[in-house]
Amino acid sequence: MNVWLLGILAAFISGGASGVVAGVTATGIDPASFNWTTQLKNTFILMGLVFVISGVLGVAAYLAHSPLPRRPWTPEERAKETGKSIPAPPARIIWTQEERAKRLGTSAAAA
Repeated sequence: MNVWLLGILAAFISGGASGVVAGVTATGIDPASFNWTTQLKNTFILMGLVFVISGVLGVAAYLAHSPLPRRPWTPEERAKETGKSIPAPPARIIWTQEERAKRLGTSAAAA
């Protein structure tokens, strides 16, 4: 889930980065309406609008590729997908009271 959300955020930021490029480019195309001195507000409005629109398009493209976050696989699903067998669970040793007492060096009655 976190990877999916980070992907959406990255898609928005990378798509929105074109807003910065649009603002810089606009100052060269129409310096009377967009510049860094007298028309700074217009330049930032253009940059913001293009950032949001391009960011939304980037998110839409990401969602077309990865529409929902993937749920974690079960061991059976992973084995089926990779063609490998499911590993056996770790062995569990069960001792009798006498074995436990012998290993711990105490009497069976105290255990």
